[in-house]
Amino acid sequence: MSSFLLNILSPMGLAYEGEVASMYAPSSAGPLGILPGHTPLIASINPKGGLLYIEDDNGKKMIFAVASGAIEVKKEKTIVLTERAESVSNEEAGKEALVRFGEYIKKEQNVNDDVRKAEAKLASAYSLDQK
Repeated sequence: MSSFLLNILSPMGLAYEGEVASMYAPSSAGPLGILPGHTPLIASINPKGGLLYIEDDNGKKMIFAVASGAIEVKKEKTIVLTERAESVSNEEAGKEALVRFGEYIKKEQNVNDDVRKAEAKLASAYSLDQK
């Protein structure tokens, strides 16, 4: 059976690496199916994330919940770069993981907003001191 190397990467590390026969991903343009020999491309993952399905050379099927990110398809290798990735046992567990991802990302955005506000206040205070 023909296959290609798949890497699923997040800031937390390597979520998956292995030879796969197929991959079905939630791209921002709609469902994206990848088979060996697929035309090279770069696509964004649906901003809300979704479930990524893979089947390895032995017919074993796996599901990963993935957050937003990008997919790069090359001749012999496909790379999924995502904010979060988690192997799940079924679609229901995947949907629960996506809810957790949304909560985590929302918290991260709030922290980043707070940091930007504090930086702006410091910059403003610093510029007043310089006058």
